[in-house]
Amino acid sequence: MTSPSILPEEPPRRIGAARRILRDRRAFAGAVFLAVLAAAAVFAPLIAPYDPNAMDYMMLEEPSPAHPLGVDDLGRDLLSRIVHGARVSLFVGLVTVALALVLGVAMGVAAGYFGGWIDMLIMRYIDLQWAFPNILIAVYLVAVFGTGLLNVIVAISLAYLDDFARVARGMTLSVKEEQYVAAARAVGCSDRRIMVRHILPNITAPVIVLATVSVSNAILAEAVLSGPRRERGHPDLGIDPLRGAQLRHPRLVARHLPRPGDHAHGAVDQLPRRRAARRPRRAREPGRGVSGLRHGRPRDHAGGAVDVGNEWSGPVL
Repeated sequence: MTSPSILPEEPPRRIGAARRILRDRRAFAGAVFLAVLAAAAVFAPLIAPYDPNAMDYMMLEEPSPAHPLGVDDLGRDLLSRIVHGARVSLFVGLVTVALALVLGVAMGVAAGYFGGWIDMLIMRYIDLQWAFPNILIAVYLVAVFGTGLLNVIVAISLAYLDDFARVARGMTLSVKEEQYVAAARAVGCSDRRIMVRHILPNITAPVIVLATVSVSNAILAEAVLSGPRRERGHPDLGIDPLRGAQLRHPRLVARHLPRPGDHAHGAVDQLPRRRAARRPRRAREPGRGVSGLRHGRPRDHAGGAVDVGNEWSGPVL
């Protein structure tokens, strides 16, 4: 009696990134939005209905078919300025993250692979930079070196390289202990070849995830720095839309923008009012006033009447 042959199981098929994005509705919606934004930035001269710097006498005009997003205080079309400003924002976001990725990963891999004084020197600098917020470092560098577009790119890149250096160093410390790295050393591979061919390909996953998050942070940093950086007639996403909204709807913008101390003082001020509003009111007894005393002139503890007019402020001491 022959035993049935055991067929090898087929390996599970890998699902491509495109199929996974199509299956996830939120990922698909995000991908469509990014594709539309990138297309609008690339083909901005063809999509924008007007010249972003063209001025008209109709200032602060409401949205209309001629101007879908309205007009700013200088008579410039906001849609045209936003479309052209998206080109600068996307360019700055991608270039700054690319520079920060290259510099940070190089520093992190060198610190994690060599160790010793190289690791101590690089990581002490990273720790010093880690002690300050990234946007504060970028603002300081722009204030020192100037407000040009190139200076903004360099400042944001230097401000965000510490994140990539930390991630790359941590992954390098784990990967360099693997057996294939030891085998590469045994056959006589140089340190440069080991880092490039064996370590870098195995630390790309967390670095790519960090890069995707850092692009949005770099765009926000560029929007913050666009105020002092803005040159004459240069469209951007940082100051133009907010300025138009503030001039057209100042109360609406002031209502939604937080002010210093609003969260702390507002919560403390509203807490007693909310508690007081929840207390049930007592029904008035016949013959008693609002304060619960019988009608007539209030008296102090000594029995003497206190003449305070129409309201009683308590006993006189």
